[in-house]
Amino acid sequence: MSEELKIKEFLKYPRIESIGICTDGSSIECGSARSDGLCGLWSVLVGWSLLERSKLFKNPDYIDDKFKEYTEGVKPLTMEILIQILLDVSKRLLSMMDTIDTITIDDHFEFTRYDLVLMNIQLDLSFDDIQTLHGIAHFQILSLLLGVEIQILNININERSIDCIGNKDNDTIRISTGYNHFHLHNNKHGTDLSFYTDIFLGITMGGSPTSFEISHTIYIPCRR
Repeated sequence: MSEELKIKEFLKYPRIESIGICTDGSSIECGSARSDGLCGLWSVLVGWSLLERSKLFKNPDYIDDKFKEYTEGVKPLTMEILIQILLDVSKRLLSMMDTIDTITIDDHFEFTRYDLVLMNIQLDLSFDDIQTLHGIAHFQILSLLLGVEIQILNININERSIDCIGNKDNDTIRISTGYNHFHLHNNKHGTDLSFYTDIFLGITMGGSPTSFEISHTIYIPCRR
């Protein structure tokens, strides 16, 4: 399929937005991913909520046992813990590389030393210092752990392109970006969101990465 046809097919899945109700009763229009520099991670988490699954991690064998309470749902997953998991997986991949600069995992993921090191440098920063996450390693690791394909529509003034990460036979999470923020798209044509599992959206929009003060109603606007 040509790039143009891939984009046309992607755009059949409308972008999701939300309306937030603050603690003082006022409402605010929001996107589907929190704007805190980690919107790429948030968009994938909220996208998982559209897949009608009960377990977040489809491939927990890649995650160290010290995180078992979180992967098995004994303790609630927070963004801090997710970042620790991403860093731990990344560091183990780097150790497996030894003196080479790339490694292929599960036949569908080619990790590079450059992208993994770049991700580690960024995720080692404090939340206040992260503006946005560059590179693809965080999407690759999430795709591997969650057992999903992630399609990213890149939009700028002059061109549009699509990156497909992971196994295309898996459930697909679709997100788009203008290089400064990520937006989640529905995984069905049309505006039906009755299947949505409200697990991550409140945390995505709330006051801090581990708590939330705003309840949200997720919806698809009439406009594209």
